[in-house]
Amino acid sequence: ISVTDEDRVWGIDVLKDGQGLVTADSSGVFRAYDDVTELEMMERRRDRVTDILARQELNNALLAGDAAKAVRVGFRLGPKHLRRAVEGTSHTAVEEAVADLGLASCLELLNASHEWAKKGSRGIGCAMIVAQAVFKEYGVETVVKAFGARASVPLEGMLKAAEKGMDRLAVL
Repeated sequence: ISVTDEDRVWGIDVLKDGQGLVTADSSGVFRAYDDVTELEMMERRRDRVTDILARQELNNALLAGDAAKAVRVGFRLGPKHLRRAVEGTSHTAVEEAVADLGLASCLELLNASHEWAKKGSRGIGCAMIVAQAVFKEYGVETVVKAFGARASVPLEGMLKAAEKGMDRLAVL
């Protein structure tokens, strides 16, 4: 890549408040830039604090035995935390949480279950608990009608993982 005089910036000036700068090039184009570093750092800090509070809320729910709340909070935090919540709760609490989360969250629950099932026997157990809760609450027809082929992909993956796990048990 060659740089010609036409491509170069011919003027640069920092704004009085120090929060931005203005550049000008040989074609007469002026560009203004705002320094958003401090704002981004504040957003990252806020996100980190929110994440820490949510993790603490998950821990408190698990310690207090509020399993349904733990599953709901785990769902908000993502698949890793959801699995932790499912592992620490009863089938009934998972069913209650699935009902509270609603049909719209079923695809995300099934996708997370599919990922867990890929990771071995403990993951398959958690995946099957969530899948059972989803289908007990909403029924297979309702889930398939709502999500179509998108729901079949995680289910097929869970079935393959379960078959693989059963084959390993047969060898033992």
